[in-house]
Amino acid sequence: MELHDLSASHRGAGILRLRMLFLVDFDGTVAPTDTVDALLERFADPEWRRLEERWVRGEISSRQCMAA
Repeated sequence: MELHDLSASHRGAGILRLRMLFLVDFDGTVAPTDTVDALLERFADPEWRRLEERWVRGEISSRQCMAA
């Protein structure tokens, strides 16, 4: 994983370097909301909901769901 720093001392040749950290909490132990669902809501094709419904019904495994 590559982290980038926002501070001015870490800017090189006019390029702003960003520092990001993603915590993905799938079972509610760290975050009050499901962070995977939040990322999917924001960035994924709406088809992800149908896949999750299939997973909830037991039609596909969690591995198949996440891979799709």
